[in-house]
Amino acid sequence: PPPPPPPRRSRSSSASSCSDLEEGHRRRCVPFVSVETAGVFVRTFCDFGPTFEVVDEDGESPRDTPLDRIEMLTTTTTEENEDEDANEGGEEEEIFAVRCIEDERHEVSRGDLVRFHLGDDDGEDDEALCEVLNVQSPTRFTVKRTNSSVPRRSSSIKFVNRVNAGAATFARVKVPRTVAFVPLREALAKWEDHPTAADLFCPSDLDKSFDPIRRDATMTSFATLEDFAARYGRLPYVTDTDETDIERFRKLLARRAERSGGEEDDNEGRNELIDSFVRTSRAKLAPVAALAGALGAQEAL
Repeated sequence: PPPPPPPRRSRSSSASSCSDLEEGHRRRCVPFVSVETAGVFVRTFCDFGPTFEVVDEDGESPRDTPLDRIEMLTTTTTEENEDEDANEGGEEEEIFAVRCIEDERHEVSRGDLVRFHLGDDDGEDDEALCEVLNVQSPTRFTVKRTNSSVPRRSSSIKFVNRVNAGAATFARVKVPRTVAFVPLREALAKWEDHPTAADLFCPSDLDKSFDPIRRDATMTSFATLEDFAARYGRLPYVTDTDETDIERFRKLLARRAERSGGEEDDNEGRNELIDSFVRTSRAKLAPVAALAGALGAQEAL
């Protein structure tokens, strides 16, 4: 007997309906996470508002790294105002070299904040907070003190002696930052104008998410799937003997490229990914749905 007709695409999963739902959440300042699967492909979108504060980016506790010593390097001078009298000079900035104990690697990067754990202080010491200027090796980097308004208890040399005598370890300090999320309609419009916009995408832990060709093929396929469902009232239906819907899908891809003022990419790897998308887009696979749901749940957490 002939196969049953392909199911119609649910309106609740369309980009327009999802955008309407997301905009309602945004107006009420409610975080929004959407997850959509099509065969073996997944698309996740997050909108946590225009001023979302990220307190902890990776969820990992900073590791205490054993300290060997710090050393004061050549002092630099920064002119704050070129019109000032030369005799007044500029603000002195001390640079310090930090060395870890041999075979102990640090986990800091340029721009990170680190705090030396001084045993002679109760609580947090702002004078022991420094900014990483340059990473020179896995065991050595340079820093500067971050708060020039902190009352100096000692000269730079005495500060070095104080840290070397009282600090056995140091650790990276996590600093909250504000992230501006954009609405779904705006994100999709920006993607069509700038497909490689770095501020629209957040790579997952899967290596494939770092592949720009795969990412472009997936985003383009999901967008064209909306066009296909709107035109034919169903999802693509492909068999070993009937690949008509693949050709229809490709024509819609070409029309989408024309509307955006460009030409359809003829990359072989990209075309293979799009064909795989069309062949599997009707399927809802439990393992893929479980993985996609876990990604969405992690974003909610």
